Amino acid sequence: MFLFPNPRPPPVLGRCSSLLRFFERSCYSFPVVVPPSFHRTLLFLAMRIHQIFFHIFIPLCIIYLNIIINVATSHSLHHQQLLLLHLKDSLVFNPATSKKMVYWNQSSDCCQWNGVTCSKGDVIGLDLSQEFIFGGLDYSTLFELEYLQRLNLAYNHFNSSIPVNFGKLKSLRYLNLSNAGFHGQIPGEISHLTDLTTLDLSTPLTSQPILKLQNPNIAMFLQNLENITELYLDGVKVSAEGKEWCHALSSLQNLQVLSMSSCNISGPIDSSLATLEKLSIIRLSLNNISSSVPEFFANFSNLNVLEISSCSLTGLFPNGIFQLKTLKVFDISNNRDLHGVLPNFLPDAAFHSMNLSNTNFSGKLPGSISNLTQLVHLDLSFNRFTGPLPSFKMVKNLRYLSILHNNLTGVITTTHFEGLENLLSIDLGDNYLSGNIPMSLFTLLSLQELTLSRNGLDGLLDEFPNASSSKLELIDLSSNSLSGPIPASIFHIKGLRFLQLSDNDFNGTIRLDMVQRLQNLHTLGLSNNKLSVNVTLNDDHLISSFPSMKYLLLGSCNLGEFPGFLRNQTQINALDLSNNQIQGEIPNWIWRFKSLVYLNLSNNFLTNMEGPFDDLNSNLYILDLHSNQLTGSVPTFTKYVNHLDYSNNKFSTVPLNIDNTNNWEMLHIIDLASNNFTGILPGPVLRSLKQMMLSETKPQEKYENLYFDMFDNHDIVLYNSLLSNINKLQVIKLHKLLETEPYDVVVHLANYYRFTNENGGRYMDSVTVVYKALQMELTKIPTIFASLDLSSNHFEGPIPQELVSLRALNVLNLSHNIFSGHIPLSIGDLKNIESLDLSNNSLSGKIPSELAGLNFLAYLNLSFNHLWGEIPTGTQIQTFDPSSFEGNEGLCGPPLRDCSSVRGGHSSPTPAYEMHGSIDWSFLSVELGFIFGFGIVLLPLILFECWRVLYWKHVDDLLYMFVPQLGFLYEHHKGQRYRSLRWTG
Repeated sequence: MFLFPNPRPPPVLGRCSSLLRFFERSCYSFPVVVPPSFHRTLLFLAMRIHQIFFHIFIPLCIIYLNIIINVATSHSLHHQQLLLLHLKDSLVFNPATSKKMVYWNQSSDCCQWNGVTCSKGDVIGLDLSQEFIFGGLDYSTLFELEYLQRLNLAYNHFNSSIPVNFGKLKSLRYLNLSNAGFHGQIPGEISHLTDLTTLDLSTPLTSQPILKLQNPNIAMFLQNLENITELYLDGVKVSAEGKEWCHALSSLQNLQVLSMSSCNISGPIDSSLATLEKLSIIRLSLNNISSSVPEFFANFSNLNVLEISSCSLTGLFPNGIFQLKTLKVFDISNNRDLHGVLPNFLPDAAFHSMNLSNTNFSGKLPGSISNLTQLVHLDLSFNRFTGPLPSFKMVKNLRYLSILHNNLTGVITTTHFEGLENLLSIDLGDNYLSGNIPMSLFTLLSLQELTLSRNGLDGLLDEFPNASSSKLELIDLSSNSLSGPIPASIFHIKGLRFLQLSDNDFNGTIRLDMVQRLQNLHTLGLSNNKLSVNVTLNDDHLISSFPSMKYLLLGSCNLGEFPGFLRNQTQINALDLSNNQIQGEIPNWIWRFKSLVYLNLSNNFLTNMEGPFDDLNSNLYILDLHSNQLTGSVPTFTKYVNHLDYSNNKFSTVPLNIDNTNNWEMLHIIDLASNNFTGILPGPVLRSLKQMMLSETKPQEKYENLYFDMFDNHDIVLYNSLLSNINKLQVIKLHKLLETEPYDVVVHLANYYRFTNENGGRYMDSVTVVYKALQMELTKIPTIFASLDLSSNHFEGPIPQELVSLRALNVLNLSHNIFSGHIPLSIGDLKNIESLDLSNNSLSGKIPSELAGLNFLAYLNLSFNHLWGEIPTGTQIQTFDPSSFEGNEGLCGPPLRDCSSVRGGHSSPTPAYEMHGSIDWSFLSVELGFIFGFGIVLLPLILFECWRVLYWKHVDDLLYMFVPQLGFLYEHHKGQRYRSLRWTG
């Protein structure tokens, strides 16, 4: 029996019943008897037909339909696989580095390929990031993959503009073209991808040529992208003002991530941005916002990341932003005009990273900083925070702490960092901390870097336990007042790479075999203590196994000789052996270290340099040999030298072929003061200083350098300055150099020496300088100096014209020589000059008015010459101290006496040097008149004979009349009568 869900019989059964009734009627018409069994058989047959229909035919139809669909789908996916294989063939990439496309082949399903995502028989995702593709995108089959929803081409090298065909991929929701080598204008076709939710067009910040969004501009580009939730345009040159870019972004009401670092956008930040209430990430660093931080940032209740560093922000920072409970990453660093104070932090604050470095925050560090239990990274360096150091023992996740260069006071106790097992780096350098250093710092479980330099820490350093298991790699305790012996424990820290203990009061003897244990050590600084370093290593094994040093600073360590182990230090970059009573000859092998860029052998008793120099290929960048007894000709083999100090020696000559060798063409700082040079300053020497010459065809910023003049005065001032991160595009004034600038703690070299390439911008060195006649020692100076110091020699003659052609000079010192003649008018061509010292020479004449037009001049000394006349007026020249002009009796005008008093009756007699140094037209006019009148009489007598006869006749008559003893004698000759005057007695 069959049961049907429908109470009515199905159509098939109904038709069978009709058939039965037909047969019944037929039977009534004909004499045929239909048995009852036939009726039952027919009914059973109808039911079987119904069963077959539902259980066989319909499933067969479904199977057939699936076959049709699968065949169509298979054909579509196969087509997309072929497109991907054609894409692979068209792209230029290196199979050796490929991790995705290299494995694509026709024998495998494309949905299983690395980088390919499929859904429902279509390729919807393609990730070719970091495949190092070099080209072939413009006419590829990529743009025929019409079902693509996600496309990632980041970190490749296409080196082309963005193809307009991206606009064909209408289904895209995620597009990442970041750091892929694209440049030029972003095509407007991308703005037609209205389904986009994530768009990343970021480029490297130093990318050349640039990627830009200017036509269409940002407003036109974003007007159709209303579904965008994440927008990354870092490094794209948008070039828009505050109201323009803020209004353009305000239309993206779903925006959650805004990343536009280094986009060349300006401020102020417009209030229209406040409507983007869903923002969770804001990155606007490296733009010239030049305005205050808006208060409405504190209203972004979902904000997780705020990065607005290096934006020239100004004013008071809104404290409400610190109170955002969701804020995790916070970076407002490198905004020197942004000030504020740290508030009391909430107990449930979510901060993971906080960077306020190089701003102008002040006040005390709140004790509530211990509430930041999630904090991992804290950088408060280069601010004006005061007061004691707060305790961090509750900040258990802290890994990096820097409060470098502030005004913190007080002592460091054992409880400040107690229990911080994750702490990797502590930098409290350049503060006013005092007292002893707790040795518990050396035993922190994970600590790798400890910097306490430039404080007032004193006392002894005790030994500490388990030194061999310490993870310390960097220890910098320089420039304190630590005393006693250096703990032997330090020389048992196996992983130590950097040890800087210079400028303390450590005493005792250091044996090189102690240093030899530190096989990972590459930087050792022991300079300027009371130490004696025993440089003798008799064991050849110890010499050969000595650590490979890069920076070795052993100034004032009583060496007495050149350490023999140095011969094997072929990787050394910086070597300081100054003030060590080393005598005799500088060995030739020291010049052959190809990696040596800094060498300081000053303040020794060195007399000569071992040759030969012909085959040397030195890479020295800084060479300091001052205050020795070196004689003869100045060595010029240093081709790449930037800073050269040969002062206070006995050098007497410079090779005249120096301009042909190009060995000084990179010089920015040269000091030849206090030697035995005589005669005229040779022009070839000046012409060799090509880096100091401004070219009309080269950008001036390459040469915007500044110089510290080195001269031997008496008032010594030690000024520990941190000068770095100076923008090469700005003109730096001399007084600016005495301000403190930010210091890069990542590149942590010995606090005295820093080396980078020419474009990097700085090195550190200990250099004696003169600023306003005060000798200073700057232990850190930038590389962007151009200088020339020839003071305290015996150079004579006029100031060479080649000297004035060094137009990149910022400071020039020619003092204490015998230069004579006038100050050249072309001195006005030194537009970048900031310090000029021509004192104690024999210069004469007037001060040229062009000198008053040097707007950057911050120091001038013309004293003790033979200058006269009125001091020219200018923007700055009258502001200099009168001592700048003393010793020139003929000078007048501000800042000296009034010139009217000099011109009056009580004026002093005109000095002789004035007669030789100028033209007095009153005397000259008389002389010229006499010569002219005398010439009128004499010339006719010389040229015309009749005039001569008549003239002498009148002369004879006058003499005959007034002198009785004279008489005429008459003679006849060739028919002519002559008379002559004779003495008749």
